[in-house]
Amino acid sequence: MNSSSSVSTGAATVTAASLEPYVSWALNGFPNPMPETLPYFIAACIITIGHALYNTMTKPKLSPLVVAPASAPVQAPVLQPADHAG
Repeated sequence: MNSSSSVSTGAATVTAASLEPYVSWALNGFPNPMPETLPYFIAACIITIGHALYNTMTKPKLSPLVVAPASAPVQAPVLQPADHAG
C-alpha cells in the first residue's frame, strides 16, 4: 500500500463526463441557472492547483541524467533450422 499523503498525490479526478455540464453551459452562453455543482468543481480545481504548487516547491531537484557509455552491441544467437527428416 502506498503511504503517500493526499497532498503529494492529488485531490480530484476530472473526467470528460464531469466536465460536460460546464462545457455545455459555457457553449450556450452561460445561461441562468448555472450547474449546481460548479462551485464544487471550482473548489476542487483550486485544491488541485494548491497541491501541484506544494509538490513543486517541496520536491527535491533531480540531478542531471548521467548516461553510461555504450557497450559493444549484443548479438542475438543464430538459430539453426531443425532437421525434420524422418
